[in-house]
Amino acid sequence: MLVIAWERKSPEEAVAAGAVNASEYWPEIILELEKIGPDSAEIVWQWHLWDHIIQDQDSAKPNFGEIKRNPGRLNINYSPPRQGLGGDWTHFNGVSYDPFRDEIILSARNTNEIYIIDHSTSTEEARGSSGGDKGKGGDFLYRWGNTAAYNADQDTQLLFGQHDARVIPEGFADAGAITIFNNGAGRPEGQYSTIELIHPLRNTDGSYQLGSNNTYLPDQSSWQYIANTPDDFYSNNMGGTHPLPNGNLKICESNPGRFFEVSRDRQIVWDYQNTIGQTGPLIQGVDPGGFSAQVFRTTRYPENFSGFEGKDLTPGDPIELNPLPSDCIIYGEEPNAILEFGWNDQLEIWPTITNGEVNISTQSASDYLLDVFTIDGRKLISSHSFRYKTNIDMTNFTDGLYFFLLYSRDKPGHITQKIFKQ
Repeated sequence: MLVIAWERKSPEEAVAAGAVNASEYWPEIILELEKIGPDSAEIVWQWHLWDHIIQDQDSAKPNFGEIKRNPGRLNINYSPPRQGLGGDWTHFNGVSYDPFRDEIILSARNTNEIYIIDHSTSTEEARGSSGGDKGKGGDFLYRWGNTAAYNADQDTQLLFGQHDARVIPEGFADAGAITIFNNGAGRPEGQYSTIELIHPLRNTDGSYQLGSNNTYLPDQSSWQYIANTPDDFYSNNMGGTHPLPNGNLKICESNPGRFFEVSRDRQIVWDYQNTIGQTGPLIQGVDPGGFSAQVFRTTRYPENFSGFEGKDLTPGDPIELNPLPSDCIIYGEEPNAILEFGWNDQLEIWPTITNGEVNISTQSASDYLLDVFTIDGRKLISSHSFRYKTNIDMTNFTDGLYFFLLYSRDKPGHITQKIFKQ
């Protein structure tokens, strides 16, 4: 397994390495662990970011060089550690392995870049700039997302606090491409997240192409998911995406705790809201608000995943507190729907296809409550109370299908009726 860790460099060590700020630095290391028994492991390979830094401030110090002519190294003076955050310099938040090319993809939030390094090196070769199948040792083979970090002639930033860069595996659509959860934190045009899919351009020898301005290609994403209303999809931090065998992408919008699947034509085909908060299950239908339902990342496992062998996967009770009964019945499409509860009350709803108002009436003196949901589960009307009759004005509703859920304050049972607004 591959593990991200920090190693501490003192302010004195940082200055000796060419840093202009006398700050403590915590550069990342990547460790490859081989498991030994149930509770131990051996480090069999490692890579240190500190071995691959460059600076252009002091020619008398090590690692001096021209930044834009050395894209395989990281400028120690680009985005130095911020006060109050310890030495968290680059903040690696993702590591992914590409077995087809024997490469490792890394994501660094604070520099707004992803990096690819060669895993075919020995640990000794990984310390330098030669060796391994690619001949570049542990230097970056590729970087993407923020050309300002390594090219003084161009300042093009495409990633903003991104997470979870990973390669699409062989056998999937766009195999070899990279998917990225682009959080959008600090995006100049607004705070919204996107999913990026890029196809790094390679030469015939397998090395990664540099454009005429000495920046890695492509100049833009090959494919991008953005919500119809951009800020409807936003996670300031965390987040992830990964490809599915059917060609779709599964997305974890971490801060609100939402997981959904999008097709390549950018349609949402599956949507799920996490119902577990910091203190346990949430009440069904209650907006969790803030970050109370946040989830770092999700992973999809197929039904034939070996870890499920011997496990009972029978669905259980609803997770939420105070859930609506899960065995609701959807009734017919008659112009005037007459619905019966188990205790012989009748409600009449008309019309079931409307361009404006929907009427509900009953002969019972019971107190009734009405919830109205969109087809994707959003509650538009909550606990609308009435006796005998009520009217719901749908004039300003968007055309489409809606679910009216009716229940009594003091009797068990409920009824769901489909209403079509056109």
